[in-house]
Amino acid sequence: MKTINCLMFSLFVVLFLSGCSTLTSLNPVGANPLQIEKDDWEGVWYAGGNGRDVVFCFVMVKNKDNGTLRVAFIQEHKNEKRKDFTVKKLDIQLRQSKSAVFGNFLFKDYAKEDEINEINEESYVWFMIKHSGDSIVIQLPDPHKFEELVKEEKLKGNRESNCIVISEPTDKITEFIDSSETYKLFGWHKLTFRRIVKGAPPFNE
Repeated sequence: MKTINCLMFSLFVVLFLSGCSTLTSLNPVGANPLQIEKDDWEGVWYAGGNGRDVVFCFVMVKNKDNGTLRVAFIQEHKNEKRKDFTVKKLDIQLRQSKSAVFGNFLFKDYAKEDEINEINEESYVWFMIKHSGDSIVIQLPDPHKFEELVKEEKLKGNRESNCIVISEPTDKITEFIDSSETYKLFGWHKLTFRRIVKGAPPFNE
């Protein structure tokens, strides 16, 4: 089974496949919700091509004051063995720290039923996100590096099956990331989405 960083093309391809080594936190990452504007985020976003799987994201602002996006993903599989589509809908909260902005969503909203337990059920999957105009760049934290930090007792957490769960409060894990050399905590693979259509997409909350 490939780990969460091995499927380098898309964060969301990795997450939808599940069953991989996943990093979550019992609390969202980022000190405060990011206030957002509809004009900056709403529309249709696209990533992939050139022989790779294609992902279309339909984004609407669910709550601009607490940074919550409603996102629907449609992925076209290019693999000869999987000529089909994957469709998924998530609520993603954007939160900011001194050094970065992070996206957070609940693990149970994408995981398979047999992967959810009483420890990780209310935990969050999170990632670093950089937004500029009609471009979004997403970068995943490296679960192996965070597992090492847990073993070294620099962060509190544990491994539950294939899931590494950080149990620190929001302010502690956010401060730790802000005080670290951030590039060492995240995988070097990045995913870039381009906005191809502006405006609220045609789906309801």
